[in-house]
Amino acid sequence: QPTSGHYFLYRPVTLPEKLTCIVFLHGYGGNFQFYTWVLKEEFPDAVILTPSWGISWDRGSTTYLRDMLADAERRTGVPLRNPWLMGISAGGRGGFPIYNQMSDLFQGYVCIANAPETSVARSLRTDLRILMLNGTDDDMVPLSIARQQVQLAKRRVPTLRYQEIEGN
Repeated sequence: QPTSGHYFLYRPVTLPEKLTCIVFLHGYGGNFQFYTWVLKEEFPDAVILTPSWGISWDRGSTTYLRDMLADAERRTGVPLRNPWLMGISAGGRGGFPIYNQMSDLFQGYVCIANAPETSVARSLRTDLRILMLNGTDDDMVPLSIARQQVQLAKRRVPTLRYQEIEGN
């Protein structure tokens, strides 16, 4: 059993031959269970894991993520190799150090509506696969800050991809 927190799991009735798994880190304020449903609608053939970790993934646990993945493999009966790591808001920021420490476990990292802290951006491994998505009118992470942190992170990870999406 995972040693702290809990997680929601979506498993399609029929698993495709080439299985996709998504580990989604919630933002500030709790587990945001509705993300499981939203992601299921977008990725109906994927196994989706939405773990909770305190109020935010800003200081999340890599040990807990490993325990959760092992538990989910037991429950689903299928290997969940190379999942995608995704995070939104505070989970997006908290996902950077997690992915930096555990990149061998994940296929890549998608950060939605946030950016790495400066100290983390300066210590990212150069071989990471990162996509950052930020809104042009984001109330929490102004575009100027997102762009500044992208440039800083790109000094370490030149392949980092960044896309701006119209709106908040």
